Amino acid sequence: YDRIYSDVVTDGYAARRKFDAVLRKACGDTFSLAGDGSWVEVNYYANDASTVVDRYARFYTSGGTLNVEYGQLSPKQTISVETVCGNVSGCTFKQAGRSAQMILALDDGTKTNTIITSAIANN
Repeated sequence: YDRIYSDVVTDGYAARRKFDAVLRKACGDTFSLAGDGSWVEVNYYANDASTVVDRYARFYTSGGTLNVEYGQLSPKQTISVETVCGNVSGCTFKQAGRSAQMILALDDGTKTNTIITSAIANN
């Protein structure tokens, strides 16, 4: 039961799904990546009627959680911050062309799990 429903496993599923969903709606040529791989930011259209890329989403870790910050680009302003999952012991982001990769280490004190996932920006 713990191998399927433990916190590190369910946190891994949540992180993978959110990362994939956000990256898939991102505009492919607008990645920003921290030099040390501590965060990745993608830009996207606010809705189907938008004619310019006007929003951003930034994945980062803080205090043992993986977070995604949503905001508007001009002027740059945070709209909301969502906690994706907890139990984060390490996270690194990388980019290869239009693809972004997340290497997420999870540890709840009794179990560990490492998630490696990537997604391609589709817009």
